[in-house]
Amino acid sequence: MKAGVVILNYMKKQIPLTLIALLLLHTVLLAQQNFTKPLDEKKRQGELTGIETMQNAQKNRTGILVSADGTMKTISACDCWIDHDSPWPAVPFDGSGGSGGPGVPPLYRNDDWSTDTIHLLSPFCFYGTYYHDLFINNNGNVSFGSAYATFTPDSFPNSNFVMIAPFWSDVDTRDSLSGVVHYQLTNSHLVVQWEEVGYYMNHSDLRNTYQLILSDGLDPILPQGYNVSFCYKDMQWTTGDASLGVGGFGGSPATVGANQGNGINFIQMGRFDTSGTGYDGPFGGFDGVDFLDNQSFIFNTCISSFNVAPILSSVTACDTVDICIGDTYVFTASFLSPEQGEITTPSVNLNGMTGASIDSLNPGNVAFIQVTVTGSVSNQGYHTIDLTGTDNGSPNQTTTVPMVINIVQPPVPGFTVSPVAGLEVSFNNITVGGESFSWDFGDGSPLSNAYDTSHVYPAPGNYTVTLIVTSPNACFVDTLSQVITVVNTGVSIIRMEDNLSLVPNPAGKSFRILGNTNVISRLEIINLSGQVIMAAGNLEPGKPVPIDKIPAGIYFCRIFDHQGMEVADRKLIIQR
Repeated sequence: MKAGVVILNYMKKQIPLTLIALLLLHTVLLAQQNFTKPLDEKKRQGELTGIETMQNAQKNRTGILVSADGTMKTISACDCWIDHDSPWPAVPFDGSGGSGGPGVPPLYRNDDWSTDTIHLLSPFCFYGTYYHDLFINNNGNVSFGSAYATFTPDSFPNSNFVMIAPFWSDVDTRDSLSGVVHYQLTNSHLVVQWEEVGYYMNHSDLRNTYQLILSDGLDPILPQGYNVSFCYKDMQWTTGDASLGVGGFGGSPATVGANQGNGINFIQMGRFDTSGTGYDGPFGGFDGVDFLDNQSFIFNTCISSFNVAPILSSVTACDTVDICIGDTYVFTASFLSPEQGEITTPSVNLNGMTGASIDSLNPGNVAFIQVTVTGSVSNQGYHTIDLTGTDNGSPNQTTTVPMVINIVQPPVPGFTVSPVAGLEVSFNNITVGGESFSWDFGDGSPLSNAYDTSHVYPAPGNYTVTLIVTSPNACFVDTLSQVITVVNTGVSIIRMEDNLSLVPNPAGKSFRILGNTNVISRLEIINLSGQVIMAAGNLEPGKPVPIDKIPAGIYFCRIFDHQGMEVADRKLIIQR
């Protein structure tokens, strides 16, 4: 015993601590590789069914942590992804599994492994049963009652699995270029993110990113009345090699949905085995995984029967649709009936919006909607139309989703100037409308794309500052220029005549310019396409400007002084 102590002390003196740590880690890795080596080889040979599992007997494994910093953001079908500002821990896949594990901290890279039992601080309601425990499985799902190492997915309903699956497939994160699975658990919700994960066998050339949220039904992370969310970013593969996949596709398709495990109650959004966006519903032929890109499904599993409300599927409906005046936009949406054989009837409420028409409303297990909107002066501004799907379940279930449409109005650029110190000048943006901005400071310096900004000039002098404003969807690009005089004290003198106004506005056959009209020499009237359709010079103060030959619409009136410098830019509405 003494000799052993002497040797140990000698080693401590001679071997760096970092080397000891590496040796210990290597020993753990070898032990784990030997632990599952028989299953790894059998999976490579195609001899596993996915039912075979091994329990990790190692003590003191890392458990799931409860986050004190709960995410208070309420997600929706239009904004479903949660970006974690601070790193979330990787899911500890070291509880039980089959091939390629158990995972080792901190990333827990593995193939077919699961967590130990995760205890939920608030129960999760699934088809009328309240679960206090669950398992996270590496292969794109969470399960109740037992962990699953099953790598080849099956369709729902299925009597063998109690699971919620945002994308049940053969995930393999062992390659260093693959991402891993992260989580956040709070008192009232669980978020699991499969971020850029690869597929079996050790492939990372294609990667999938998707997210699952489970809540207790009261957490504000999900809208009221919902307790499950699936959210997708870029989806690039469907099938692992051991499920007859080739290059990430074909073979046994990935499954998206939820399954109670009684062979009756289930939800299925689809099965995917190829690339592309082709999709014919939850129960048609196998579909393209790119259909899921940027999609979201939010639904409620706290029900006592199979009847789930229709689920909207439309990337378009998730964002405000910006339409330029004069342009026509056709958008489609669909409602999925997650239960086989169920029929959903769609409807649209335009809420009085003009320039919009309902082209088609087709009921079915996948109900389709098509609406056409044309932008014009008469319907410019924001509008909300409601998309509704009602199924024929017992009782009927209805889902209504608002869609926001913006018929883009021309921006009215404007800014004020104030000194800061020395030759530094501050520019305050007071533009009405507009989405992006670009500043030209008039001294040859690089442009600035800030909303408000400041600039230090190289020397005193006169500078023409130009603000370039672009509206949403790039419908309009307008500019405003002001001449400023910069002196050593930092004082900026604005040549722009802010007191000039057009009266009346809206105008009929003529209008007058009020304010400091002595500076005015000429004006230009410009249409929304940027064309000068009228120019007038030698203007007399207070004299009406005839516009009876100009069609009704929205225009800009640019006013110039006797030196040819623009001193005002005003919006002009002509009505008849």
